[in-house]
Amino acid sequence: VYAKVYTRVYVWVYAKVYTRAYVWVYAKVYARVYVWVYAKVYTRFYVCVYAKVYTRSYVCIYAKVYTRSYVWVYGKMNNRWCL
Repeated sequence: VYAKVYTRVYVWVYAKVYTRAYVWVYAKVYARVYVWVYAKVYTRFYVCVYAKVYTRSYVCIYAKVYTRSYVWVYGKMNNRWCL
């Protein structure tokens, strides 16, 4: 009787403690790995998208402003030379 009760109690306590410890460790490790991977992927993706959008918009705006100012200055100088 004692052996049966002791074994059951021991197995039950061991299962409870082991399950909690395992779940806790797994959750910690999984959370860290997940956060690390997510941060790496998200950061790379965000930086890549931001760089592409920012570069395109910057180049587009710069080209428009530069072209307009260049055409404007060239037109003014050309008109003076003609006159």
